[in-house]
Amino acid sequence: MQGDLLSGGYDEDDCKLLAASQVLPAATDQLEDSGCLARLGMADEMVQKHLNAANKGHTFLLIYAPSDPEAGRVMNVLRRVSREFAHRYHRFAIDVME
Repeated sequence: MQGDLLSGGYDEDDCKLLAASQVLPAATDQLEDSGCLARLGMADEMVQKHLNAANKGHTFLLIYAPSDPEAGRVMNVLRRVSREFAHRYHRFAIDVME
């Protein structure tokens, strides 16, 4: 999938793969240190999803897609492959992408 995005014009700096071993400590720390605002919103729920996927050994793909059209292009690629989930992070919101 990363190869599809790179051949579609994404730069390696904007399309990074992370192993489960890289996500596990970060997600664990984030859940332990989350504040009341994260608990009120969906942030902790999303991080828990990341932690669960990392515990299953999933690989994570981080893609920089700041605009709606770019996010749409990414989702066109992601819909072709099996995936656990896709989240889009904004400044104060998290979207679950389908």
